[in-house]
Amino acid sequence: MKNILLVLCLTIGANAKAQWKEMAHFDSTRVFYAGVKGSKILAIPKYIGNNTSYFLSTNKGLSFTTLNWIDTPWQMSGGAFFVDSNTVYMPSENGSYVKSVDGGLNWTRYFISGEINPLTGVHFFNNATAFFSTRKIIYKTNDAGISFVKTYIPISPLGRENALQSFSFTDEMNGIIACTNYSTSDSIWENSIYHTMNGGANWHLAYYSTMKQTKAWDYKDLRQVQMLDINIGYAMGEGGIFIKTTNGGFTWTDVNPSHNYSVTQFAFLKENFGFAIVQNSIILKTTNGGLTWVNDTFDYVNMFALPLNFTIANDSTLLLTALPGTFNGDSYIYQYITKATELGINNPALKSQFKIYPNPTNNIINLDYENSLKIQGIQLIDLSGKSIRTYSKSDRVLNVSGLPSGVYFLVIRTEQGSVYEKVIVP
Repeated sequence: MKNILLVLCLTIGANAKAQWKEMAHFDSTRVFYAGVKGSKILAIPKYIGNNTSYFLSTNKGLSFTTLNWIDTPWQMSGGAFFVDSNTVYMPSENGSYVKSVDGGLNWTRYFISGEINPLTGVHFFNNATAFFSTRKIIYKTNDAGISFVKTYIPISPLGRENALQSFSFTDEMNGIIACTNYSTSDSIWENSIYHTMNGGANWHLAYYSTMKQTKAWDYKDLRQVQMLDINIGYAMGEGGIFIKTTNGGFTWTDVNPSHNYSVTQFAFLKENFGFAIVQNSIILKTTNGGLTWVNDTFDYVNMFALPLNFTIANDSTLLLTALPGTFNGDSYIYQYITKATELGINNPALKSQFKIYPNPTNNIINLDYENSLKIQGIQLIDLSGKSIRTYSKSDRVLNVSGLPSGVYFLVIRTEQGSVYEKVIVP
């Protein structure tokens, strides 16, 4: 077996700027997808067959071991999803998926009965319960794939078949799907988001927009949704689509009406901090929830040509698979590590600008801050992250009366980041 040594990940000093660093260079192999669980990273080509190389790291990317795929040729259609450090799933073509029970060393292929289309996504909530998707159907299993319950994607408001672009579930019952369709007969694009509270048995239309295409390059195509927690989520796409939910996907609003980027993929690490791939080549970064973006396209090897896929490793680390500009068959994984101050999570300078009192309290909380701070939302959550009360962003006196005794967190969202203040109800 060949070992591929890596450039060590960056270390951020107190005043240093976080940046992308090369993690791995794969010779003569086009790695499209990555999967992460703890110290393990799987790097997978899109097209894989007998004796095709794929790569496994067991030390957080310090080194990768080259493994050989022993199976008939298949096309992978999504990244590796780790249920635990040993159990891994990957969606594939012809209604199939592959599964490993030894951390990616060996694989077995399974088929969903009657499905002939590629599986486009998989997400497990525990060892047994998961969703698999195609462009038309969501399959739910409660027994790790022994049996499936099939749910069709809703028909569009214009009576057309939707195509599922992306899905994101916060638990096995609550989730959202992003759909799109286009008709050549009237040149109309439909983009929609549906929300479910019962595991996909029923869906309600939470967002809907249409656009008549008049030019080849002028269209709107919703590409991806991402729920960060039970309340906060984003959806983006081509033609300037950029919307946000703060109530678990029930309703969506434009984040920035002047946003006109064509986003093919994005990833938020926290509510205010995220990245987007624009026009399949440019990487943008936001530190204020998408109100503004800066070009974060770094100096790639041989003039980087094509960023492929983001993989969120944890709350502060993002991986990016990419091809070089020479198109020589090689590929790379880059890594971005940041820190809490960049993410805006309880940034000491920001937190010091807020004062809450009295605390403990079982009646009201007074909230003091400078008028120059731009408040985007105020919410009280419990220790599980469940939203207990939502306040107006202009409220300075917050009612907490009638709450059971316990510890809560007051979440104050601003353009500069989010602040969490512990609140004790005696």
